[in-house]
Amino acid sequence: MPLSNLRTLRNDMCKNEKAVVVFRFHYNKLEYFVAVCLLTDEDSKKQEAKYALVRLCFIRGDDLNQYLDCYANSNGFSAGMTELRHFLGVAYQPDGIGWIRGFTHFFGGIIPTHIPNMNNHEQHIALHTICRHEGRDPNRIYRSYIFRNGKQDGQQKHRTEYNGQLASARFFSLYPKFKQDRTISFAFTDDPILEKSEDEILRNFERNERNMCD
Repeated sequence: MPLSNLRTLRNDMCKNEKAVVVFRFHYNKLEYFVAVCLLTDEDSKKQEAKYALVRLCFIRGDDLNQYLDCYANSNGFSAGMTELRHFLGVAYQPDGIGWIRGFTHFFGGIIPTHIPNMNNHEQHIALHTICRHEGRDPNRIYRSYIFRNGKQDGQQKHRTEYNGQLASARFFSLYPKFKQDRTISFAFTDDPILEKSEDEILRNFERNERNMCD
């Protein structure tokens, strides 16, 4: 299966609470980034994601606002051949099936099997992708508070990998402290003036925890 590395990479992402990882590649003399994203509950409800392992976001290296979202499994992409060809700037191919097979094998060969080391630019792309996929304002990254998730229909709710990855970038001391407790989530504001220090956030959280126990 040409994209078999996706399964190994996805498993490593789940293990390390990374919702999005980014790596770059060159194709047709242009640079591209690809964001590999864990499926959310909303993704899993879509028909085109029925057999998907991950969501992929292909991004133009010279314009981060030019992107193509699709789903993928070990065999290939949900994106249509023509759609993918146009995005990659590839001219009409008389043997379209041969081209998509060739590109799929090429792409499969560059997929990492484990979370890649991302430079600052790639980290920025990952956080931007998280915000866009969650329908979150990209500016909503300033620390606000932490809270313990409750239960829904008798089942304990847990933070998402998307919330955990954004927290790891913004809550420098509190995320490591609560990393193993997935019942705790991190909240953000889009107003930098309202951002709170981690010490204040921890004091507020501990006070709320005591009040719940009283």
